[in-house]
Amino acid sequence: MSRAFRWLLHGLVVAFGIFAAGFAVEANAADDAVIAALQFSISKNIAHAREHLDAVDYKSLAQSAGNLQFLADLLRTKSEDTPWQEAIGNVIAAAKEVQSAAGTGDAAKCRAAIEALEKATALAASKKPSGNPQPLPRPAGSIRPVMLVMDAVRGDAKVALLAGEVQDAKKGAYVLSELGRVVSNSSGGNAKNRERWPELSGAFVEAALAAARSPAEDAATVRQLMRSVSQRCETCHETR
Repeated sequence: MSRAFRWLLHGLVVAFGIFAAGFAVEANAADDAVIAALQFSISKNIAHAREHLDAVDYKSLAQSAGNLQFLADLLRTKSEDTPWQEAIGNVIAAAKEVQSAAGTGDAAKCRAAIEALEKATALAASKKPSGNPQPLPRPAGSIRPVMLVMDAVRGDAKVALLAGEVQDAKKGAYVLSELGRVVSNSSGGNAKNRERWPELSGAFVEAALAAARSPAEDAATVRQLMRSVSQRCETCHETR
């Protein structure tokens, strides 16, 4: 092997290493953005839970707690390491307690359950995922629970844009991209519709990520991107 060829080979190896390292950093940044978005959405649902309790709306309180469980389950898949799994598992368990308390209509019990949920969420937020990601949840049967979470997240994003909170809306878009992947992974619905879900959910995920990753800082531009997400959502609804 000639010296020139060895130098060429060495250069290629170094270049590939730099490329791989750069790709890993970019992938980690994307994962961090999704994790932060899911944590933000969970916090929003806790705030909604308190609002519903203040309004004595136990049905909506139970729905927020259900949405929170689904979002936390998504967050749990971001790492297989035990501390992460246990911390997020505690959030899910606390959210179930809120949902159960809402069913009793006991305000004091609901308030105590929400406070326990806030503590579990704060503890989970102090954990950093360090293991490999797990497969996404695979909803069995109806995908209605996923759709309810999607509608709630889209609603929060719309409100954020009305308030000029562009970054909060983008976090919602990241969460929607994850939910779109869950829909694609679903086994519900009839066989004919399921054939189109990968195509339709792929378009939805692509639109959601375009909004989430947009460099735009003005609400008008991001609102247009979010409309594209809603259009993809409606197209998917038409196949159900």
